[in-house]
Amino acid sequence: MKRDHLIILTTGLLISILFFFQIRYFYWVKSLHQQQFPTFAHEVLYRLWEGLHFLSVDLKFQIRESANTDEIPVVLIAVDDESIRQVGRWPWSREQIAALVDQAFLSGVKTLGFDIVFSEPQSHPWETIIQRYNPPWKHELIHPDQKLEDIFARHGSKIVLGVFPENKRDKVLPYQDYCRNEAFLAHNASTFVKLDNFSFVVLDHDDPFESIPFQNLFQPIFKALSQAALDKLQSSKTGDHSDTKNDSTLQQLLLNYCEKWLTQEDPFLDISQNFFSSLQPPITIEQFKTQVKQYPIPQYDRWTINLERFHSQVLHSASFAAEQDSDGKIRRYPLFYRTGNRLGTSFVPSLALQTYLNAHPNWQAQIHIVPDEKRIEQKKIATMQIWDIHSNSQSHLIPTDPKGRLMINFYGPRYSFYYVPAYELLRHQPTMHVYRRSFSNKYDYLVESKMVEKQTFLKNKIAILGVTATAVYDLRVTPLDKTFPGPEIHVHALANLMENRYLTEPSQEEWLMPYLILFYGIIICCVFTFTGPIWNGITLIGCLLGIVGFDTYLFSQKGIVVTSIFPFVLTVSMFMIVTLYKYLTENKTKKLIRQTFSKYVSPSIVNEILSHPEKVELGGTKKNVTIFFSDLRGFTTISEKLDPKVLTDMLNRYLTPMTHVIFDNKGTLDKYMGDAIMAFFGAPVEYGDHPFYACQAALDSLKILKNLQEEFRKEGLPEIDMGIGINTAEVSVGNMGSQIIRNYTVMGDGVNLASRLEGATKQYGVRILISEKTYSYVRDHFLCRKVDRVRVKGKTEPIDIYQLLCRKTEQPPFIDLPLFEEAQKLFYATDFGQAKQLFQSFQQKNPEDQLVTLFIQKCEYFINHPPGPHWDGVTQLETK
Repeated sequence: MKRDHLIILTTGLLISILFFFQIRYFYWVKSLHQQQFPTFAHEVLYRLWEGLHFLSVDLKFQIRESANTDEIPVVLIAVDDESIRQVGRWPWSREQIAALVDQAFLSGVKTLGFDIVFSEPQSHPWETIIQRYNPPWKHELIHPDQKLEDIFARHGSKIVLGVFPENKRDKVLPYQDYCRNEAFLAHNASTFVKLDNFSFVVLDHDDPFESIPFQNLFQPIFKALSQAALDKLQSSKTGDHSDTKNDSTLQQLLLNYCEKWLTQEDPFLDISQNFFSSLQPPITIEQFKTQVKQYPIPQYDRWTINLERFHSQVLHSASFAAEQDSDGKIRRYPLFYRTGNRLGTSFVPSLALQTYLNAHPNWQAQIHIVPDEKRIEQKKIATMQIWDIHSNSQSHLIPTDPKGRLMINFYGPRYSFYYVPAYELLRHQPTMHVYRRSFSNKYDYLVESKMVEKQTFLKNKIAILGVTATAVYDLRVTPLDKTFPGPEIHVHALANLMENRYLTEPSQEEWLMPYLILFYGIIICCVFTFTGPIWNGITLIGCLLGIVGFDTYLFSQKGIVVTSIFPFVLTVSMFMIVTLYKYLTENKTKKLIRQTFSKYVSPSIVNEILSHPEKVELGGTKKNVTIFFSDLRGFTTISEKLDPKVLTDMLNRYLTPMTHVIFDNKGTLDKYMGDAIMAFFGAPVEYGDHPFYACQAALDSLKILKNLQEEFRKEGLPEIDMGIGINTAEVSVGNMGSQIIRNYTVMGDGVNLASRLEGATKQYGVRILISEKTYSYVRDHFLCRKVDRVRVKGKTEPIDIYQLLCRKTEQPPFIDLPLFEEAQKLFYATDFGQAKQLFQSFQQKNPEDQLVTLFIQKCEYFINHPPGPHWDGVTQLETK
């Protein structure tokens, strides 16, 4: 190996190793529930790869065709700009909301999820008059909140109320979840997280402290904190003393304490120590801290919920909080949220998930939390499954990332689903207009409006109610749009659940990708090192197109998201480094070798010599190749009857197309031996499916033979036929010969077997025989039938040989091949009488099959001359 090649290969290996460790680090950080970076440089490196991956995912979304949503029963009831112009500015009166909700259900809506929250009471329009004059008819007035409450009571089972948290906390210590459980319960958890919501359950299979009554510890602590805060607030002469403000302050006070719990800043540390020591068996605080594992789902707090009077009428509540990636775009959708880790009271489903479950009353979402066997300090989501309670069976799995998020499989840009303007539901008309983006133009945001029958259109629809008006600014950035209405994100996620149309990340990618990149880097470095500039460019373009094409196929057709940016960047980096080095150290000897040898040998051998100059020397290397022999039958007799010129022309007309067939199927022509052809596949350029190409070349040769037979028959030339033998074996391949003349050829027992198989085609009356080794490679692609079990002269071990018939996609040349195989089984089982009958039945259907005639003759012989008890059915193959 030349010094330049060694330097390039060493550099490429170092680059591949560098990529290997970078990718390992990337997946390690990605798998952590709380992303931790040792240094700022590590964070920059991770964010760089993450950003490139995000860009590649966005590009795949943009390349992919938008999906038609006609058959998906999901709509968005939008408080859009036109609705605000028609009804009035937002927020609307609770009376209007009540009428809107009532009309939605009267029109046939099956389930309605709210992307809005009613967190404060609405003032009564007659409130000033009532306070001033106290009229006797004041009790006859119905408060707007009461009207909405009545509507919720009427349709409660079909409604999912929206809530949202204000804070996401990534750095809460795991053991502090037990404090946050009680803080959440002490504040407002029981108002909207209800134990009788059996449609959504989280099952933690590894909580050693679940049975500990932590409420006995925290109730007096929270009572003391609340009283102190209330005293301070009442003594204050300034500030907002409203109920909402007080409520938010108290909530934050309890959560702030949880961040100090069991630390040196904990003012109630002595109480906690006494609590743990009083347990049976007692444990220390340090034992408790170390045994609690990190939970997989991020922590949220400070929940804004609806008025208690509304939640009391509705069983299901869900969070509509959005979560952005590090670049500000929304690609993932949390399917549930948590404050603490208590099963049944700390977990809040997302709006899309709970609305989906409401639409399927017999279904239950089950999240199974188990220890992470790879990282003992944390837990992981084992499965998230939809369970059919009615049939007590699993419906399907929902693929989530380690943090319980669904990668949103966007159907297209904004307006991909039908928008129902909210004001249309307030109009008591049988028809309404709806609008959606046109799918006839991929590159234009053409929004089409159409008039529909209200009840026909909304019947059994699952709806999300949200505000899309521009002035509300509920706009998000997604891979397909910079101004994507927030409520429509829930619609896309809901549609993914409805259709089971998920994007998944391969679970094996984390450990497999680094090793694939290491192996791939070494391979492409070798390719770039030992090929010229043109082929380097072709390889670069081919690799990049292959990566992009395969990645796009997986994404668009299979819904699989792979971090393809790694091989892409590695390919470009390797190409640039190798090309730069080659440009600076161009070797003119290669040009001289190419000019010299191209006159005498085939281009493939020239490329092999250029890549491996040492192969010009005598000797060879061991390679697994497929050897191909073909020969014209009876050509010696034909040659004696023809004029030499006619004979030469006839032979040239035969050899030329047969040689092209070999070249077209990646074969290497070894030599002509009169009318015989010797070739091999899999060298000098190695490729794994060389048996396939050898067999394909044999079948193509028969097609050419048929055409030649027709031509020769018309010209009055003798009939020709051929036999082909194919064997796959490890043989010596190289430039062999003397110091004067050399030939790039193959040698070994495998070559001899291929030659003998070609000769045996006459004995068995078939045109193509392949060895059992070749058959093992091609049996999934070609139809073959077993011919015999033979022992080659000079060998002791018998082998099976097969007749190559056709491709499996083609019509078999024989009728009822299973009948032949059954007869053959009886023959080897020494039931020669029954075998003969089946062979004769097969012969009646296929009278031209010479092989079956041979087996009938064998059966007759063994009927008259039964073999001994040690007969193994093996035929001694004497043909050379």
